[in-house]
Amino acid sequence: MSKKMMVQFSFFIYCIAMGIVLLFCALCCDSRADELTDADIYRQVAITALLIGDMGQTLDSNAKRTHYRELNPYLRNHDTPSEIRQYFAVAIVGSAVVTKLLPAEYRPYWQYGLIGIEVAMLLQNKRVGLRFKF
Repeated sequence: MSKKMMVQFSFFIYCIAMGIVLLFCALCCDSRADELTDADIYRQVAITALLIGDMGQTLDSNAKRTHYRELNPYLRNHDTPSEIRQYFAVAIVGSAVVTKLLPAEYRPYWQYGLIGIEVAMLLQNKRVGLRFKF
């Protein structure tokens, strides 16, 4: 099996695994999921914007491969621009689905946790000189 086929296959397995986890969450959660509040939606928009920013910096890091090392173990092994974009697309959709499935009282913890992680990553990446590259 060629390296390209192995990369595509591993991403396919990653997407299948994420789909199974999300399906399991959907089946185990109360079918009457709480509606998203305006605050939930604003936080989710912030998460999406931060993930897009992280994707841009990851693409820049990938272009400057000799100077930087990716900390995310998945992205370290799957580093073509299309694989990076696919990873972040799954992260954006996955975070939105988990947000919707969580009971209303737990959503802020989940969302603020993601926001905190992404802000920390973006600031660290900015400190080392990474820019947004799409």
